[in-house]
Amino acid sequence: MPNDHSLMFVPSPLKPETVKAIEAMGMSAQQIADRWVSGWAAETLAPEASGDLLPQLRAQAEKENEVYLQMQPGGPYKHLARHEAAARFDLAPGP
Repeated sequence: MPNDHSLMFVPSPLKPETVKAIEAMGMSAQQIADRWVSGWAAETLAPEASGDLLPQLRAQAEKENEVYLQMQPGGPYKHLARHEAAARFDLAPGP
């Protein structure tokens, strides 16, 4: 059943094998890919064509997960909103 929080279940400009690989990476990678495709399609398709998209996506997901983990209750940055953490840790919204 499709997840209402992901665009990975609607027609995507990405190759089906790329979508399948992104889905295997988990929800964080899917959400980032959705964001990249919806806001920066050309900048997302170019690294897909060169084979660089999946490594870039994996690195971005790891970086975002590390930052947002520190925002959990008890974490050192629990007081920050997501956009504040993104700015503080230079998390680029696009590829």
